[in-house]
Amino acid sequence: MVAILNFYAPIALTVFVAGTLYKILRHIGMMVSRRRPMGSTQGALDAPQPMSWGEAFKRVIFYPIAMFPRRSNPVWTLGFTLYHIGIITTVIGYTVAGVILAGRVAAGVPVPDVAAGLSESSNYSAANLVSIIFADAEPMVANFLFGGFGPTFAAITWIDVLCALTGNLLMLFVRANRLSGAITRDLNDPVRGVRVSGSRPPVNAFVTVVITGIIWTEILARLALVPNIVLLHSLFGLTLLLIFPFSYLWHMLYVWVAFVYAAARRRRGALA
Repeated sequence: MVAILNFYAPIALTVFVAGTLYKILRHIGMMVSRRRPMGSTQGALDAPQPMSWGEAFKRVIFYPIAMFPRRSNPVWTLGFTLYHIGIITTVIGYTVAGVILAGRVAAGVPVPDVAAGLSESSNYSAANLVSIIFADAEPMVANFLFGGFGPTFAAITWIDVLCALTGNLLMLFVRANRLSGAITRDLNDPVRGVRVSGSRPPVNAFVTVVITGIIWTEILARLALVPNIVLLHSLFGLTLLLIFPFSYLWHMLYVWVAFVYAAARRRRGALA
């Protein structure tokens, strides 16, 4: 497994960085072009009233969920919410671990050897460095990354693991029963009784299965039930990085930009 990770990690990270930079540069190119949305006609008799940024973000983020999927597909909505809480907070933890690890490596500090179970080593291989990031809540690695805060970090992050686990189980149910995008309950009075079957996009199903592997290998690693299971955990994580720029996973990064654009359109009275 170590040999596989040493081969796979540079490829996955290179594709991730190159693909992400391409998407970002393409977006910047669109920003500097002369395309400008017109928005609403403010001189109209029924022109919408300007709103604050706070109200605009509230309308953009919470209003659509409250008005549509929460009513029409509550199983999907609950799974979606818990799933994203767990995934986003976990990714933040990995990012912080990666930044700390980069600083330690740049300073020449010995790093843990995850596969060998050594708290200090000169193993700067791709497989080991990636495993350190993905094993950020294991006692040995957490102590290296966060010092005395390590046990607290591991305890706190159980919350996002449980959120991800619950949300993922619900999303597996959604995928298995083609409930993604479905209308399973009455949305409102005009469409009372209307039911729409959902879909099961292959890429979405694949990502859900990979994340299932990530969550369960994370749990097994935290509980120390399977030796070196963190290597398989890292393999799953690298797979997500590999496809990230070219799949719907891109929304995890771009959605924050989209929120700003949508809120700006809301504020000037254009459709969000």
